[in-house]
Order: sequence, then structure tokens, then C-alpha cells
Amino acid sequence: MLSDIVKKSSEDILKDIDELRWDPEFLACTEALLDRAVELLNYRLAVAMLTLGADATWRESNHVDGYLHSLYWTYANQTTTHGLDVLAFVELLLTHGADPNQVGANNYRAFDLALMSGHHGFAEKLREAGATPELRPFG
Repeated sequence: MLSDIVKKSSEDILKDIDELRWDPEFLACTEALLDRAVELLNYRLAVAMLTLGADATWRESNHVDGYLHSLYWTYANQTTTHGLDVLAFVELLLTHGADPNQVGANNYRAFDLALMSGHHGFAEKLREAGATPELRPFG
């Protein structure tokens, strides 16, 4: 049943969300569906999954880095217009408890990557949520 739920289109899930929110099997899929929402930049699906309790920090398919790292790489590789969508996602995840100081597999935070690459808009969102330039997770 879980795979059937995850296979549903985002539009179908959102259309049926009022019924699905009471289904324990669906609730067990919120992490995987949040992963899909972030990957596809589907803001409405992300809001729904976070509201239902999905963890704003970890990616289901990549437990090495969190969503903020994934969004940093998306932001770094997209146009400015698209980047604004990414910043909305960053703010959404931070509002739902994503850790702005989370260290990734490369021993950098998304904040460090944004500062080093000159993506100041991205870094500023993380700084506003508590990321600090002084906190360096590596020597």
C-alpha cells in the first residue's frame, strides 16, 4: 500500500489530502512525499507534508545531507527567477524546524557553501534562521 501511495501524482495527493490525512499508511509516507516535493519544488505538496508532520531536515533518499543542502545545489545551478522559488522553500523548511547549521557529508553546512560561492540571498535566509558564520563544523 505504501508504494501505491507514493506512486500517486502530487496533484492526486493534494486533491485527496482531506481524506488521506487520516490514513496511517499515508502518514507513514510523508517523508518520502516531502522528498519528492523538495526535489520537484512543489511548494503546495511540501506545505501539506510539513503540516502533517514530515521532518523538515532530512531527505528520505539521501540521509547524508539535508534538504537545505539539496536546495542550495538547486539554487546554485538555477536562474535567479527560479532561485526565488528555492528561497521560498528554504524559508518554508526553516519555519518548520530545519536546522540552519546542519552539517552535510562534505563537512560543510548549506550556509557555508552559500557564503563561499557568493550566494548571499541564500546565506541570508539561513542567517536569519540562526546560521552563524562563526560556527564552523570543521577545523
